[in-house]
Amino acid sequence: MRSTIAGIVTVATTLTLTLIAGPANAADPTESAARLIEQVAPDQGEVQRVTATAAGLTATIREQTITAPRTADGAVQVGAVQVILPDQVGGRASVANDGTVVYSGTGGSVAAAIQILDDASVRLQTITREAGADRSFTYTFPGLTPVKGANGTVDLLANNADGSVAVVAGTVAPAWARDAKGRVVKTSYRISGDRLVQVVEPTSTTTYPVVADPKVTHTWWNQTMYFNKSETNKVSAGASAVQIAGTITAGTMIGAIAAVGASIIQAVAQYAMGNDQCIKFVVYASGTALPQPYGGSEAGGYCK
Repeated sequence: MRSTIAGIVTVATTLTLTLIAGPANAADPTESAARLIEQVAPDQGEVQRVTATAAGLTATIREQTITAPRTADGAVQVGAVQVILPDQVGGRASVANDGTVVYSGTGGSVAAAIQILDDASVRLQTITREAGADRSFTYTFPGLTPVKGANGTVDLLANNADGSVAVVAGTVAPAWARDAKGRVVKTSYRISGDRLVQVVEPTSTTTYPVVADPKVTHTWWNQTMYFNKSETNKVSAGASAVQIAGTITAGTMIGAIAAVGASIIQAVAQYAMGNDQCIKFVVYASGTALPQPYGGSEAGGYCK
């Protein structure tokens, strides 16, 4: 496994990588990769330029500092979320004119490209150059647990050693993949422990190179904290939700929960328990916390 680091990570073209880059860039893999992504990737925002710092290649958007490592075996830092790139990619970082950070490796069949976007998210893209190359790419989130979210997303949960009071630290957008002609390539996620595996399924008609991408966002608005059943039961009986939540986090999230009346929180917890559910707190960008019941498969079935 690579060094310590979570989250991460929508349009058509008829050109291959070399043609997209144009004759002037044909020998420049960095500019070629950036041009390919520009042509085939879904439009999810504007790529931001990075600055070389002691920590790596960084950009600060909306008070969130995001860092791409100088080498592919380093950690991508997205706010409080760290990501380790797939084993298939390597090499030192180079930066395209548009700000795309590219790890072209040493002539291997897979390259990687990191794009920091204007909404403070990061696209973590693999570029598969040829048929027969690996089709599964593993992203590791040490200290975080990926769980299935809504509509193809993946939530990155931080929790205590005992598995209690889970907080959504980041989110991974639904997977996408496109070939060099801009055509959709089937792709999906598989979760294994702290690892998120993107599986790409090209066909005989797929034109290479293929770009595949998880988009990772550090959750700094609409943060969610999940209580399990044991904690929900304690709150329903009158225990302090603030004290329970304080075992893992602090600051604005705890302050927002504390601002909610204890009687309201207790009533929501009692309702949740009466319906075989648990309580969660959604803290919005305005700083307002709203207690809500949840259950089933939400948060990876955390309500147990």
